[in-house]
Amino acid sequence: PATIDFSGLFSNKPLLDKYNKTVPETWEELIETSKYIIEQEKANNNKNIIAYNGLYGDNGMCSLIEFIYSCRESYDSPFPKLTSKTAIDAIELIKRIKEEISSDEIFSNNLDYSIMKIFNGEALFIKFYYIPGFINQYSPYIVSRMPGIKKGISGSIQVGYNIGIVSNIDEDKLIPAIEAVKYMTSLEVQKELALKELIISGITSLYYEDNVCSNIRFCEFYRNPQIIMKPKNIYNLDNYYEKFTNYFYEFLYKNGKASDDLKLFDYFDTTSIPVTTNNNEKEKLENNETGKSTKSNIIISKILDYHNKEYTNSDLPIYSNFCSINSDE
Repeated sequence: PATIDFSGLFSNKPLLDKYNKTVPETWEELIETSKYIIEQEKANNNKNIIAYNGLYGDNGMCSLIEFIYSCRESYDSPFPKLTSKTAIDAIELIKRIKEEISSDEIFSNNLDYSIMKIFNGEALFIKFYYIPGFINQYSPYIVSRMPGIKKGISGSIQVGYNIGIVSNIDEDKLIPAIEAVKYMTSLEVQKELALKELIISGITSLYYEDNVCSNIRFCEFYRNPQIIMKPKNIYNLDNYYEKFTNYFYEFLYKNGKASDDLKLFDYFDTTSIPVTTNNNEKEKLENNETGKSTKSNIIISKILDYHNKEYTNSDLPIYSNFCSINSDE
């Protein structure tokens, strides 16, 4: 990727400092801190402050999957089966957060609502996607990784921009295009842009360099965001999660039980049905993988050879993201 962004917890530092509280690392800490501070603020006639918005409106699918991942049993645990006790407990915890420190109205609002609350400082905690430059040094908010079911466990959705070369490029433009991609993704350029806080680099090893980390904000946030990996064997992923999210909303905003609503989803689960698509779509995807042109292979080979030589000792994670807000250019 040319640059990445991922979701994090925006915390109102002046409010936390005012009540001698710290950024929550677990969901229980977030609930307890929110209850205390909001009660105190309302007693002081601050009626506009909200405790938490987790983005369960138009983009709720991403937030839901992210939250379930943050409730896995251990750091190394895979994404829980969607009808497992772990997932059901996570979904019930989301509803508890909504009922104890938020509301249907706040939870169902869209991205614009969260942006407004960040800009006017009227939220204690907000889940949002951090983009360098989105908040300046005068903002009351600091950014950290999302809380989890226990300390050390989190979950985050990655978005961003990829850069590539079309396979049918003219021969005379192929080598210059490869050189351009190599330049834009080189360690030197990525480091320069990261230091200027113009991008978040996918080369996470940069954020372990003292001369980088000491000169940018939220460095710890960049180091280990615990990105959710795209599930395997699901070709029609948007349809899959759309169905699951619909069942979730039935539970979150109505009077259903998570265990009952998600039992309806059992037949659609990845462990029950390996592929949720038709044969034509599957065949098309497989053909795209195996039918790459010789020119495409040349492009990929040259760029990978370049980075393998330059980044022998670097950490170069490859993340798959599955939210519809991702952009590829």
